[in-house]
Amino acid sequence: MGKYAKIIQVSGFLFSVVIGYCIKVIFEFFAVLFGPVAKIYGMEIFRHGIPVGTGLVCFFIIQFHPKIQKWLMDVITEIDKVVWPTKKDTFSMTAVVSFVLLLAGVVLGLFDLSAATLMRFIMN
Repeated sequence: MGKYAKIIQVSGFLFSVVIGYCIKVIFEFFAVLFGPVAKIYGMEIFRHGIPVGTGLVCFFIIQFHPKIQKWLMDVITEIDKVVWPTKKDTFSMTAVVSFVLLLAGVVLGLFDLSAATLMRFIMN
């Protein structure tokens, strides 16, 4: 695990935070829809305890399950193999895409304007 241990720990922590937040949002959603869930959601232990507990369980599963650790190491190894574009390449590709989008917007705007003018001419 060595040099990628911090990446795996931070990723596991962030994933656990997201899972805990999703559980909280789902719980709030059902509390709005159903009265009994709203009563349960009114208790502090359920409002804060279930999302935090779920996040902690996810974190510990990610940190200590050997198959998940191996999978994460494989993912990081594959990401290391990716050839990322240089800053210059990224800037030039962004400029080309922006120009093409601007050109397409102008062409579509002209078509729209001509169609509107034609329809006004036909209607009058």
